[in-house]
Amino acid sequence: MAAAGLFSAVPAGAFVTVAHPVGPAPSMGVLEADAGPFSTQAFVPNTSPGFGGGTIYFPIDPTEGPLAAIAVSPGYTGTQSSIDWLGPRLASHGFVVITIDTDSLFNFPSSRADQLSAALDLVAAESNDGSSPITNLVDPERRGVIGHSMGGGGALIAAENDPTIDVAIPLAPWNTGTDFSAVDVPVLVVACENDLIAPTAIHSEPMYESITGEKAYLELNDGSHSCANSGNGDRDLLGKYMVSWLKRWLDQDLRYGPYLCGPLHDADLVGPDISDYRDTCAYDLPVLATPSGAVVNEGPFGFQTACVPVVLDRPAEYPVTVDWATLDNSAPGVATAGADYIAAEGTVTIGVGESTGCADITLVGDAIDEPPLLYGEWLLVVFSNPSVNTSIDPSFFGLGLVVILDGD
Repeated sequence: MAAAGLFSAVPAGAFVTVAHPVGPAPSMGVLEADAGPFSTQAFVPNTSPGFGGGTIYFPIDPTEGPLAAIAVSPGYTGTQSSIDWLGPRLASHGFVVITIDTDSLFNFPSSRADQLSAALDLVAAESNDGSSPITNLVDPERRGVIGHSMGGGGALIAAENDPTIDVAIPLAPWNTGTDFSAVDVPVLVVACENDLIAPTAIHSEPMYESITGEKAYLELNDGSHSCANSGNGDRDLLGKYMVSWLKRWLDQDLRYGPYLCGPLHDADLVGPDISDYRDTCAYDLPVLATPSGAVVNEGPFGFQTACVPVVLDRPAEYPVTVDWATLDNSAPGVATAGADYIAAEGTVTIGVGESTGCADITLVGDAIDEPPLLYGEWLLVVFSNPSVNTSIDPSFFGLGLVVILDGD
């Protein structure tokens, strides 16, 4: 069962600070399917400096970008074929993924860590190459690593030693040492209950317990050492958790949090597939943005600016944006566009650590006596389209208000 701990919204190490939502809102059906919302293609790069070769998978015509890059390593004596299901699966959700062959079937985790970093460097170089299929598709600042067995140990070592790594997912990890207390980026450890090669009590569990950043431990019931490899029978469950973890931390897309912690996740814990789950509960509710109001004297001829405030329920952990537009519905007592104010629209942006922003509206003054109705004319502002880490308070239907008092 889940052992929920205190949630730390911002990991201490390398981390992505701006939301990069890619694709439509997630659903259980899409996350558990063999393919996500994007069709994919693949190609073999001409060179593989620092590792033994690879295949790059990428989404066709993603609606947003650039995209995070992920490198995946096989385990000891393994090749790409053992982990190649992850290439198209992850790419179909809006990532650029390279699955690699190591330069030797027999090298150990520390070497695989270097090769994972080298593979990510190649992906970045391909994105900068004007003739590559992934030209300009990759964000070099958002990098994740995945590995199986010794590749999983390599993923943890890469997260420990390479400051450019933002996320790691070790699969049935094996390493001679289990102290990864220096790893403070988000890590999802996938373990296999009946692993005889990397027994969970000797490898996965102490590794997980040592990690200091956001983390989760997913153990597959009755799984052998290869439970997360190509051909396994739990790809629906594994795909859901791996995609959600990568989306949540590489894209800072809070829409995926409920699949990692909360009611949607809790439903998995009563099923037959998970033998153990532990986490720090990497699920944070979106910041709530509440439109508010202001009272302004109209004044004589001329223009003045009125602030329609938007107030967050807590300081923003990541930049928050909300669109706004003035509303003229010609109702009695409602201000008239052109006569009382200048019709406008825009976006409120609230920075990290801040909790208030303004939709600035230009008022038009006049010398006409206007009898008060409900203590003045009402100027309505509609707030909509919040950023992915935000929701709008439904009170008053998302409307902000300026009450214009007649100053004549």
